[in-house]
Amino acid sequence: MLRISCSPEPLSVKKKIAIRTSMGATRIRLVGQLLVESFIMATASCVAGYILTYWGLKGVVAAIPKDAVPSEVAIVLRPASLFFAMGIAAVTTLLCGLASAIHAARRDLRAALAGTGKGTTNEASRHGRLRSGLVIAEVAVSIVLLTGAGLMVRSLQALQQVDLGFNPADILYAELALPEGRYDTASQKKVLFRKIFDRSHVTVINETLARSYFRNENAVGQRIKLSTFEMYADWPRDAYFEIIGIIADAKNHGLQDPPRPEVYFPHTLTGTGPRMLMVRTAGNPDRVQASLHRELSALDPDVVISEAGSVESFLNGGTSPSRNSS
Repeated sequence: MLRISCSPEPLSVKKKIAIRTSMGATRIRLVGQLLVESFIMATASCVAGYILTYWGLKGVVAAIPKDAVPSEVAIVLRPASLFFAMGIAAVTTLLCGLASAIHAARRDLRAALAGTGKGTTNEASRHGRLRSGLVIAEVAVSIVLLTGAGLMVRSLQALQQVDLGFNPADILYAELALPEGRYDTASQKKVLFRKIFDRSHVTVINETLARSYFRNENAVGQRIKLSTFEMYADWPRDAYFEIIGIIADAKNHGLQDPPRPEVYFPHTLTGTGPRMLMVRTAGNPDRVQASLHRELSALDPDVVISEAGSVESFLNGGTSPSRNSS
C-alpha cells in the first residue's frame, strides 16, 4: 500500500503553495521544499518500518514451535533485504513528492487562491478519481499477493500431511561413531553388527518392487538375487534371499517423488556404508537412549552414539524445507 500514501496533495496544500508563489517564491524553491518534506517522510517511515520489522520478526520466531524448522536454519533480518526495501520506499516517496511538487508549481494561481468554484471542483474531482483508481489498483494487487501466499501455505500444509509410508512414532534412531583403527574396513564393521543382529539371508521388499517384478504373484516366499551388490567385497557371492515380507512404500527419496523399488537387508550382510540403528519403543524414544548406550558399551566400550533422537523430530527438522528460506 506504499503508493496510497503518495497520492496527489490535497487542495489545502495546493492553496498554500499558490500563496507562497504569489509572494515571490520560485518554482525551484517550492519543488525543493516539497522534496525535503518527502525525504523527511521517507526517512521517518523507513525508521518506523525497521523498528516494526525487527521486533515483529522476533515475535514471529518466538511463536514458532520447537522443531518446526531445521536447527541449522537461522531466521534473521538480512541487511541486503532491509536496505533494498528501505531504498524502494525512499525512492518511491521522493518520486511521488517530486511529481506532486511539479504539478503544484504549474497550477493556475487564480484558481488555487479562489479555493472554490467550478474549476477547483472539477480539478478536485479529477484528483479524487485518480486517488480512487490508485487505491483500487493497489487493493487488487494486494489481493493477488495474499492469494498467492495462501496457496503457498496450503501447499506447505499438504506436504506436511503426505503419507511417508511408515509410522515414525516411537522409533529411536542412533548413528554410531566407530573408533578409528578398529572398524576401518567393511569386514570389521560386519563383525560388530553380527553381534547385534543375527545373520540371515532374508529380505523385505516394498510394494513398488512387488508390483514391478512379481505382478499378480505372491512375492512372499520367493527368492531373489541381487548381483548389483556383489561389487562390495564382503557381499555374499551367488546368494539368494528369501522374501519374508512386503512393506508399504516409503518416501525415502523426497516427499514429491514417486516411490522406487526397494529391498531391506540386515546390517550383518555388509559393512559398507554408514551405520545406523532403528529401535521401536513402547513410549518416548528419548528415554531409551541410555539403555541403548549401555547395550552398545557392553559389546564395545569404544563405540559411541554420535547422534540420536526420535524419528519424528528428525523428520520435522530435516524435511521442513521441502515440506518448505527475510
